[in-house]
Amino acid sequence: MNFGRRIFPHQTLNETFGLIKAAAIAGERCPMNHENGGTLKSMNVAAIARIGDIRIEISGSNYRRITLLTGPHAGAATAPDPTGAHVWKVIEYRDGRRRPGGPEFPREAFA
Repeated sequence: MNFGRRIFPHQTLNETFGLIKAAAIAGERCPMNHENGGTLKSMNVAAIARIGDIRIEISGSNYRRITLLTGPHAGAATAPDPTGAHVWKVIEYRDGRRRPGGPEFPREAFA
């Protein structure tokens, strides 16, 4: 599938979602981009948020807390920012509006 100018293979988004889901279920810190062989790319995480399966809250110095919004573990979240810093950005799917050129990824891929 072509998302704008980049191609995100289904497997990469599924792997990214799997890493996030495992961290959220365990209540651990959200995996960082450079961990796990570079699988967790910011653009993949944002694409999953825009699909509507996760909500991302960014605080402090780019500390991410991700909440699962769908599936049997809906409501599970990664650990909050330990410094208690203010959330300065939220990335999520809202009111059926997609960002222009946003993903058209099949939701059943994340079951």
